[in-house]
Amino acid sequence: IWVYAEVYEMDLSSLQPGLGVKISGGSLGGEVLGGKVASVDRVINPTTRTAKVRIQVPNAKAALRPEAY
Repeated sequence: IWVYAEVYEMDLSSLQPGLGVKISGGSLGGEVLGGKVASVDRVINPTTRTAKVRIQVPNAKAALRPEAY
């Protein structure tokens, strides 16, 4: 499954494809999921000063749902 994250411009230099990441959220009940950065968008949103990062996460337990936050 793909997870899209908005990352601040100043933090983008530390991200690259293949980097391992951890994802947590209220709907995961304290569970932390591991994934890998698949791509980092090169375009910065001028309003939020962020870029989208696409993360590939195995979803064997169906813990993540489409359009969830």
